[in-house]
Amino acid sequence: MKEIAEIDLHLYILNRSLLDKEIVEEIERRIPTDSQLAAELEEIKEFYSNYEQTIYEKTQKVFVLTPLNLKLNKPDQITLAAQQSTTTESSLKYVKTFLSAEKYVIVRMFHHPETKEYEFYVICEDERSVKNAIIRIPFLNKELITNEDGVAKISEDYIPEDIELIVELQS
Repeated sequence: MKEIAEIDLHLYILNRSLLDKEIVEEIERRIPTDSQLAAELEEIKEFYSNYEQTIYEKTQKVFVLTPLNLKLNKPDQITLAAQQSTTTESSLKYVKTFLSAEKYVIVRMFHHPETKEYEFYVICEDERSVKNAIIRIPFLNKELITNEDGVAKISEDYIPEDIELIVELQS
């Protein structure tokens, strides 16, 4: 029985067209009867599958966020942590929370009715990634860039609650 080089097994998994026809046929002929070869091929396949997933996760920095539908009775009566007491009237009104299904990325949207300014707070697992994050608002065809704290502001008369946001985190 002819020995099959390990590199040939990797090429068999990655791109069979790079191998000679005879080597491909030899591997395929042995797979049903050689459990060690079949197991080795399965390990190689799993390795590349895990590798591709790891590379995808490390390079994936753009997230589509959709509105979170919370059933809050009075969302505009949220007391901010920075307020001294509940009797202080906040000019900042909570509007909506957006989140990503792929990874832990959240954006909270607030509105200043007096100044007609909206604030977007980006929250994610790596707090350093929120600095200079890009928030795209396709509804308005606009992009915002967050400050050091992950906050971006925009002056608009009205932004609906059911918009979609796209967030690109920085590394």
